[in-house]
Amino acid sequence: MKPFSDVVPDTARTDEGLITTHRAGDDLYLGIPDSLTGREILMVSRVSKTQADLFRVGGGGKKVNSQVLRWQRRGDELLLRVASYEKTADSDDPVYQSVQNSSFEPILKAFEIKSPNKDSTGVLINATELFTSDVKALGLPKDMRQRYGARRLDGGAATSAARRAFRRTPT
Repeated sequence: MKPFSDVVPDTARTDEGLITTHRAGDDLYLGIPDSLTGREILMVSRVSKTQADLFRVGGGGKKVNSQVLRWQRRGDELLLRVASYEKTADSDDPVYQSVQNSSFEPILKAFEIKSPNKDSTGVLINATELFTSDVKALGLPKDMRQRYGARRLDGGAATSAARRAFRRTPT
């Protein structure tokens, strides 16, 4: 791993929050604190803008998807997993281990850890691709993809939109 200052330049725009973001050129880095590793995080996807004739989508701000996600550290990687609560059992039940074995949490994306975060209480990953590639589990649900004929995210348009968003300054 590199030192933080070798990955995130002084010119990067930093936004503090539950997950600290650093925007440097076309790259978006996420500082994931160790305190979030292994914990559930609710992620909600919303439509930001729609074409005027797509009334069924509901317009900007409509929730289209939600997931419970969990970060997991594996060596020099940080995995983004989908947590599932469809099958549950009390740990005292004889069926508990069977339920655990049949509730494997899929990996949405694996990220190389670039450096420790600025105060060394977590890690830094380059998450640009998470927002500019088609991660179906985070985007439009299957029924909406079918209804509107959306086969995949347009990587070029998403990259352009992400670049504009990453460069946006607060008003």
